[in-house]
Amino acid sequence: MSAPTSPLRTFCDDDMNPLDVTAELRMTAEALERTASADICSDRDMIRTAVVLRMRLRSLAAAVLAERGEGQ
Repeated sequence: MSAPTSPLRTFCDDDMNPLDVTAELRMTAEALERTASADICSDRDMIRTAVVLRMRLRSLAAAVLAERGEGQ
């Protein structure tokens, strides 16, 4: 029997506490660089990459919205 799955979208965005946009951009670029060598044939690499990049993108988007004074 396999473990139940949960889509990434079910995780709550209420806990987002982004840094400033410059820091978030730097961390996003670092995540892109780290995940660039992921093996496309490895399910584990692709899942890890998808999660890392989604989390960074969510944080970056939250920082942009916070800088604009939106989403609060």
